[in-house]
Amino acid sequence: MPSFAGLCLYVYEQRGYLTEYSTENAERFVQLAAHDESWLFSSTRDMFKAISHMPLIIGQNWAQCHDYMRGLLKDQKSYHDIGLMSVSGQSLCSGLHPPEALREINFSDRDYFQRALYETGIIVSDYHVGRISGKPVILVATALRKADGQPWALLYASLDITSMVRARHAAQHSNESIITILDRNGVVLNSIPPLPSIEIGQVLGDVRLQELLARTKEGSHILKRRDGSEWLISHARTGTDEDPHALTVIYQHPTEKALAKIYRTFWISGALALLLGLLTLVLGWVGIQMIVGRNVRYLAAAAKRLSQGKYDTRVTKMVSGQEFTDIAGQLDHMAKALGRQEAQWEQSLQRQQGQNKILQMIAQNRPLDDTLRTLAQVTQTQIEGGLVSILLLAPDGVHVQSCIAPSLPDSYAEALSQLNCENALGTCGAAMVQNRVVVTPDIATDPAWESIREYALDHDLRACWSHPILAADGRVVGALAVYFRKPGSPSMEDLQFSKMATEVASMAIEHNRHHEALRYQSRHDVLTGLYKREVFTTRLETALNDAASSSQRLYVVNLTLHGFKEINSTFGHHVGDDLLRTVARRLHNLVGSNGDLGRSSGDEFALLFRQGDLTMPIRDLAQEILNEIRRPVELDGTEMQISASIGIAEYPVAGTEADVLMRHADSAMHRAEREGSGFAFYDASQNERTPNRLLLLSDLRHALDSDEFFLHFQPQINLRRRRTVGFEALLRWQRPGKGLVPPGHFMPVAEYSDLIHPLTLWVLDKALGQCRLWHNKGHHATISVNVSARNLLSQEFPAQIQKLLARHNLPAHYLELEITESAIMLDATRSLSVLHRIRAIGVRIAIDDFGTGHSSLSYLHKLPVDNLKIDQSFIRDMDNDKESQTIVDSIIGLAHNLKVSVTAEGVEDQRSLMRLLQLGCDFAQGYLISRPISASDADAWLEENRC
Repeated sequence: MPSFAGLCLYVYEQRGYLTEYSTENAERFVQLAAHDESWLFSSTRDMFKAISHMPLIIGQNWAQCHDYMRGLLKDQKSYHDIGLMSVSGQSLCSGLHPPEALREINFSDRDYFQRALYETGIIVSDYHVGRISGKPVILVATALRKADGQPWALLYASLDITSMVRARHAAQHSNESIITILDRNGVVLNSIPPLPSIEIGQVLGDVRLQELLARTKEGSHILKRRDGSEWLISHARTGTDEDPHALTVIYQHPTEKALAKIYRTFWISGALALLLGLLTLVLGWVGIQMIVGRNVRYLAAAAKRLSQGKYDTRVTKMVSGQEFTDIAGQLDHMAKALGRQEAQWEQSLQRQQGQNKILQMIAQNRPLDDTLRTLAQVTQTQIEGGLVSILLLAPDGVHVQSCIAPSLPDSYAEALSQLNCENALGTCGAAMVQNRVVVTPDIATDPAWESIREYALDHDLRACWSHPILAADGRVVGALAVYFRKPGSPSMEDLQFSKMATEVASMAIEHNRHHEALRYQSRHDVLTGLYKREVFTTRLETALNDAASSSQRLYVVNLTLHGFKEINSTFGHHVGDDLLRTVARRLHNLVGSNGDLGRSSGDEFALLFRQGDLTMPIRDLAQEILNEIRRPVELDGTEMQISASIGIAEYPVAGTEADVLMRHADSAMHRAEREGSGFAFYDASQNERTPNRLLLLSDLRHALDSDEFFLHFQPQINLRRRRTVGFEALLRWQRPGKGLVPPGHFMPVAEYSDLIHPLTLWVLDKALGQCRLWHNKGHHATISVNVSARNLLSQEFPAQIQKLLARHNLPAHYLELEITESAIMLDATRSLSVLHRIRAIGVRIAIDDFGTGHSSLSYLHKLPVDNLKIDQSFIRDMDNDKESQTIVDSIIGLAHNLKVSVTAEGVEDQRSLMRLLQLGCDFAQGYLISRPISASDADAWLEENRC
């Protein structure tokens, strides 16, 4: 009896110990299961973060978004759907259906929708049936917010509740155990194994278990049910950081199953003890200690090691007896399962951490090569013995642009970079050409490797498989390959992981493409592809720093087009855009890599040349650029010809700072435009924007308003009749306090500014008024007025002339407008249009200073010209220079052949006058005849020399 009593006490103590162990193990088990679900929410959060930074999400490209989400769902077995919805509840994008199939679906009445709008972070919904998937789900969502914190969309993922706790069930103690997961309302999301008493989608029906869950948030308890059975219940809450109690995980195990074999051993040992009696007291006690005590100690020690997370415990071979062997077998089985589960969990965690690192690098716009190199390294750690390479195709889709292979020899990676995927060489070439995964178990025998086999075998590479990397539009953009040192085929798990790595590579490449496109757009003009002004300025500043250390000359060039605004208004902006693109293309073809090109404003371009890059003098290059611009271009079915003006600022002569050089190049450009010279270098003495010039311009405006201008008139005579035919009106300025200002001092400033238009109209008004007075006195003289190049570019100028003629009631043929050759050639197309309209009114047109400008004889017969005025430089040198006389003779003959009269300017001596009469010149003016005179003196002149 003492032996039996001792046995009972011993077994009772061991029962308590095993019960405590079972409780601890159940708590550990349920915590692991809760951690699994918490990890799912954490990985979903990371996925949301990566998706929210994708350019196609930021750019709201919902068609591409559907393709992207659908690709994510292929390998994400835990989700039914991933997508976005608007703040009004309208579905924007789903991985299950394209956008057009979701127009009638709205989620604004869902509780989780309202919570996600007004709560930050991740929210978890209750159990419901998805409107898109039609399946029981719980939904994880977060709001995408603007810079001011206002939501503009909701990103969601609907979780497959049937996948919950399934993996954890594989590691349960026995088939009698039950693991269940509930939402915050106690609704069953999943239960394994399925039982009729626990129905998915319904509130948990076990009242006593509900009361236990209501009392405690987590822990383990022995629950006695109505049928008398005792169950070990362990439960824990899990969820997100914002909602830690969203789910409840429950683990149930019958206690009698765990202790049944202990009880059986107890009764067998007790029966033996009673039979042996007192005779075997000592032997029985020793036997119990040796058999039962030793076995239980081994089992207890094994259980303790399990509770400490040491899953390498094996105890079956250490115990004796069938019952103890069975118990030990269950412990060993549990240790194996838990060890396997922990290893899988550790590997899964490492994969997720690696994937999160890659997604973070993508979101941070790290260099693509760095991201893909890290991806290759992460993939290698998950595929035992694998050596990963990633090939990227060039934009032509045929040649390999780069090879990223951190663990392959450099010489082999270099050989891969020379591949041409059209030949389908090797596993990678075949994968890219065939657009599918290709497996090569043995490189030594595969025909696809025939021409490059030695490269691989020389580096001890024996097997390979490769996935094509696809862009969002389905194009093959590269390949991911895994090499091995031994022949063989990949496992399904390795294939799936390498496929996932391929998809991440595709995501990185696509994100990089979008990022580079945005970066290009931020630096280049969208229309022409040239540098934007601010980028051009930055490059100029860099060039200046380099030039300062190397004493190299730089040339900053500004170019403006003539007539661009008229082309826009006449033919439409699309034609103007085509013209700008054509000019940009011609400039790029001409300049190439020898300079930088930028678009500084609507019809202006900036160029930068380094002296060492020039293949010809800058003057010759400027002329080549002008010639290239002048070449006819066909736009919208119409052949057009435009011209340009160029300003050049040389470093360091014209300045040493970027803004100064650009300003001076702009000043030189406007001077070239005004003078019609084609191009001009910056000259500080002629800088229209110096303070003195700006002050003079202000005084000119004041002079016009204060009536400080007046006119002088120089007579013009008919050489054959020796009679006055008219006068040329000449502008004079009596500046208060400074006297009479020569026209050469103020007219260039006026012509540069918009003041030239009102000033020309003032001269016309006064000249026509004076001519009308002469006519009223019976003197039918003509009046000539000089106009500038800028006047000829105004489409309103003809109508303004007609209005002034009507005001003074003067016939149009008494007015003659004098225009220089350079003014016409500045923008021949526009000037011709305006001149024809003026000539149509009846106004006479004269070419002033003929022979000194840049006109072409091919243009002369097209001009509506009535009179050619030979420049005084030829008249003055006519007696001493035979060439000048020949030129004068030629001009007179040419003009008469074209039915145009000729006027000689600057006639200062009688010999020149007689020589002009002999040559057949029609009219003359100059100091020999009369200096410019006032209006009153002109009246007296007419009285003495009547018309």
